[in-house]
Amino acid sequence: MGNCFGSKSQGQEQKNDVQSPPKPSGISSGGLSLFGGSSQSDKNKGRSPLPDKPKPRRRRSSITESFSVRNEYVIKLLHDCLQRHRARGVMKSLNSILMKFSKVEEGLSSARKAFKELEKPGTNTVCASELETACEKIGLDLSGDAISALKIDPNDTMNFKEFVVALSLVYMVKPETESPLEDPGKPARKPTEFEQAIDIVVDSFNFFDSNADGILEKPEVLNTFNTASARNKDGRGNISAKRFEEMDWDQDEKITFPEFLHAYETWIGIEDDDEEDNFKFS
Repeated sequence: MGNCFGSKSQGQEQKNDVQSPPKPSGISSGGLSLFGGSSQSDKNKGRSPLPDKPKPRRRRSSITESFSVRNEYVIKLLHDCLQRHRARGVMKSLNSILMKFSKVEEGLSSARKAFKELEKPGTNTVCASELETACEKIGLDLSGDAISALKIDPNDTMNFKEFVVALSLVYMVKPETESPLEDPGKPARKPTEFEQAIDIVVDSFNFFDSNADGILEKPEVLNTFNTASARNKDGRGNISAKRFEEMDWDQDEKITFPEFLHAYETWIGIEDDDEEDNFKFS
């Protein structure tokens, strides 16, 4: 993340000293496997779909920091949202997740359009102070204090992936009485494509969250991947660990929803226009 007024954050000053993370592949909206199987394009290009290049430890942006233990109010709202989704049912298999990749990609197209309209010329970033305008552009209901609850620095700038995470959190952290899907006191309205996409990602998160505590821990994620890998007769014992590393960006062996959503965006093939800034935390 940068600064809306052009000054460099500490993370930007260190940018040249930090290697860009390897881009995971082997997954796309075309229905490729989560278990590391090569796509046809990977085979044609003669490269491994899962490079072993180690990733440097990353600093948290204010977006991921908003879900740290220091923001207990937001943590509670997130947990409530995850539990509401869980009550409606949990996905049955990884194949169910794969089948919905294209719908998520389509649902995020409105966010891409809003990002393009709001981005600072030549920067491939949007100022965090534009979040309210962005929510209006994609049809998110802004009743309540969802944006202020996140405590995102309005002077920060966001690349596209961070932008999607921020919009998703605005949608998710609204209290139950303000949810367009849950409040019986409001006229029923059809969820926007963006909201439907995030609902799918939340359901996918809950699929991995076997103990329903709102945090994905390494043992439960590895067990899910290994079970699915065995069913698919993949035979790659270390693939689940690699998939976990793709999600665990701060390397604490726990995955928050923002981290999961970042990885999900990569899985379905969403990239930032400026690849050098792709998926960086500052």
